Amino acid sequence: MTWSPGDHLAVRGTDWRVVQSTAHVDCTALDLASVEGPPVLRTLMLPFDRPRRAAVPRLIVLSPRLWAEHVGARLGRTFPFGALRFCPRSIQLLAYQLEPALAVFRHSTTRVLIGDDVGLGKTVEAGVIVREVVGRRATARVLVIVPAALRTQWKEELASLLDLPSIDAHAAWLRTITRELPPDVNPWSIPGIYLASIDFVKRPEVLGPLESVRWDLLVVDEAHGATPGTGRLAAVDALGCRASIVVLLSATPHLGEQNQFDALCRIGSGAGHSRLVCFRRTRADIDVAQGPVRSRVFAVPPTENERQMHRLLERYTSLLWAAARRGNANPALLATVFRKRALSSAGALAVSLVRRLSSMASPPHGEAQPWLPLESGDIDAAADEDADSVLSGKGLDDPVSERTVLEQCLEAAEASSISESKTARLLRLLSRVHSPAIVFSEYRDTAVRLRSRIAAMGRQAVLLHGGLAPDERALVTAEFLRGRAVMVATDAASEGLNLHHSCRLVIHYELPWSPARLHQRCGRVNRIGQRRRVHEIALVAADTAEQLVLQPLLRRLRDSGAFNRSSIVHQLPEALVAAQVFDGDQGSGPAHPVPPARHAEPFITLDLSAEARAEVERLRMARLVDPPGGSSAGLVIPVTLQPRASGERTGRRTGGAMTIVYSIGFRNGAGDMLEETLLPLSVEYERRPWRRSRRGLRAQVRRALAELAPRLDSALETVACARLAVIGAAHGPNVAAREARRRAMSGPLQSAAGALVQPGLFGRTGLRTERAAAAGWLDEAPIEDGAECRIVWQARVEAVFCGSLA
Repeated sequence: MTWSPGDHLAVRGTDWRVVQSTAHVDCTALDLASVEGPPVLRTLMLPFDRPRRAAVPRLIVLSPRLWAEHVGARLGRTFPFGALRFCPRSIQLLAYQLEPALAVFRHSTTRVLIGDDVGLGKTVEAGVIVREVVGRRATARVLVIVPAALRTQWKEELASLLDLPSIDAHAAWLRTITRELPPDVNPWSIPGIYLASIDFVKRPEVLGPLESVRWDLLVVDEAHGATPGTGRLAAVDALGCRASIVVLLSATPHLGEQNQFDALCRIGSGAGHSRLVCFRRTRADIDVAQGPVRSRVFAVPPTENERQMHRLLERYTSLLWAAARRGNANPALLATVFRKRALSSAGALAVSLVRRLSSMASPPHGEAQPWLPLESGDIDAAADEDADSVLSGKGLDDPVSERTVLEQCLEAAEASSISESKTARLLRLLSRVHSPAIVFSEYRDTAVRLRSRIAAMGRQAVLLHGGLAPDERALVTAEFLRGRAVMVATDAASEGLNLHHSCRLVIHYELPWSPARLHQRCGRVNRIGQRRRVHEIALVAADTAEQLVLQPLLRRLRDSGAFNRSSIVHQLPEALVAAQVFDGDQGSGPAHPVPPARHAEPFITLDLSAEARAEVERLRMARLVDPPGGSSAGLVIPVTLQPRASGERTGRRTGGAMTIVYSIGFRNGAGDMLEETLLPLSVEYERRPWRRSRRGLRAQVRRALAELAPRLDSALETVACARLAVIGAAHGPNVAAREARRRAMSGPLQSAAGALVQPGLFGRTGLRTERAAAAGWLDEAPIEDGAECRIVWQARVEAVFCGSLA
């Protein structure tokens, strides 16, 4: 027995609809969807399972009220062309959050950049797309790439908001699954939703098998972390070129560097150069009732010891900057590290100076073979610590003079750390604020000292930095959310935390060099669901090198163009902006920043707000008429009799009018449902009373359906053909876009992982993968040519009303 998409069958005690039938040498795989709500997807193997044709739905007589509820529930399961069919009931329906999904499934978009403001629900927007992909295809493979610290949060939100189980793909999982599967089975080729960190997938031994799989969907969270020249960008771009749909998420996609932004927009474009559609909405765009962030900048005058420290450091870093002009870049990096550490705190500078002096006393290390990236856990680079290679690298040409200057700077830093002006101002501020607050510092050393000082004043304080494991981060966050504590955090906490329910105050202990970090920090509390005004405070050391940070801040803010959303930078007085840099050149900052050079945008935008609002109304109505646990579809055909009018005699209930409710489904040749609608047809039948008994009425309706079939079929064909023309015109561009993407993905694979290691380094598996990739190997059966373009329709009786519905 052969099965075609759309056929109804019964197996394992349940009725199913065939989604796809794939024939293999010894068996046939049937992808099935249950006809009972909510839909359940299964794959059965023939001949191991023995399905049979589903029984013809039986007629059942109901009261008019129950009949209306049944038809309403069936109506709630219909959908127009390009609609969202699997949007979960657990999410709040906000129109702007449905626009990216409509762009993908209605407007044939294959690459999307969701650049919405922090806290507007980019995870939900991507999750809706994931839910649709998984719901429409039982064998879908989805890869979600996130920073390592956000894996747990993504897994929880996929499960709680979207009812989607996911596989936490890390090194331990990969070792386990590799032992359990046969040697020739790629562990990533099994259908499912894989959740992995960006630093895990970029490893050569992990990226190789990932590249050999065709992905139905690739989601990259915090995509701005894939910067040019890094393994992250190479890995994400390679996987994007093997994905049918690519979704990039970033609240700060433009960090003020046009080259970085262009590289981000090219991720996954591949040989087909598919267009990138960008969605960028601010809180003002979606008309959130909450007011704008209230930002303040406090200029903190330094103490005399701090002034002396900055003067000595300025002299030293000027010498380093001059040495860097003679061909070695490390002195410039060293100068940058010391300046940034001094702007963080005198104690942090003292730690770095001690490490530099210690490295100068140690003998230089000879060259050594670097370790292969085979750590047991994911790599989470601690950006809140100094790089040892920089502190131990080349500095001034005269080591004796450099040591003398370093010792002077260290003495001044230690004297300044006894009583720091910023710390005193922060403690004074927190003594007046009794609500929870988040204090951000760029460096872990400073954060540790601040937590100690805040705890000493009697306030509960917790510490969060990049060195904490995911479970430790969760415990710190839970402790902060329980009470009125102060969280001291590095930028490891600037992404992925939802703290808006208990906090509305963010304090920047020092200014980072990127406006994106300012924006991400404030986004921890400035999110949807925040019911109070958010306050943001920056502490700026007056008359110090910290004013130099303002120049790159303003430049990057200017160059980010349409993605400029940092509010506190606009509060910085322009008088503080200096053109002085490390070589001591003097100048004055421009009174008005020069507009950036015009660049052609590497993306397009779509205004789908009207379509999204209409889709929200449709989904809301569907939820109303089809409540959870509603009546099943396809099992019975409800029949009801027109109620008697008031005063009408029982024997005068006559026939003559009859309304038959049909469902009309439109599918393409591959079995994908494109549209389903209900169509009521009113006809005149023989003029005789409808039977009052249930058995008699069922027999009468069954005879009427048989006699009226030719006339009804003609009417159905007229309506269906008219609708086919409309659907075909809209469906054609979708098929063309998918086919172009499929052709681009089917070309020979230029392995990014293979470029990182020599062939055969990890055994013969890598060689076999390269040969398969060079031959254009794909891991799924090809779709029959033209199958997606063919559209067929199928009608079935859903309900019968004996009488007139008018």
